[in-house]
Amino acid sequence: MKAPLSQDMAQVTNRLGQLIFANKFKIDHKLFKTINDTIDFMRKIEEHIPAQFRREPAYQNLFAKHKKIDALTVIKAEFPNDKTNAGDFSEDTIAYRIEAGCKEAKRQNISAPHPV
Repeated sequence: MKAPLSQDMAQVTNRLGQLIFANKFKIDHKLFKTINDTIDFMRKIEEHIPAQFRREPAYQNLFAKHKKIDALTVIKAEFPNDKTNAGDFSEDTIAYRIEAGCKEAKRQNISAPHPV
């Protein structure tokens, strides 16, 4: 979410792409919390739901398809300015981002659960 001030329209466009992707993570995290809270509430009231409704396919699908999201890890890596262009999919840049992401994932110990 930190970047130097854009100096031209190309940099403004690139920054817009970066912010859109960064903001998506915040929206996803909020959605995960909403889903988890809804599932917790449904489990609390489940015993009060009449059996005839629990046999309904729609009810069964709710519990079969929707599971709690118990962990979320966002891997944040710092890139030099020449590797931050949101539209740069060159082989060199992609390889650099993959390597930086792997190193950061190891540093963050992503194999350990991080509760949402």
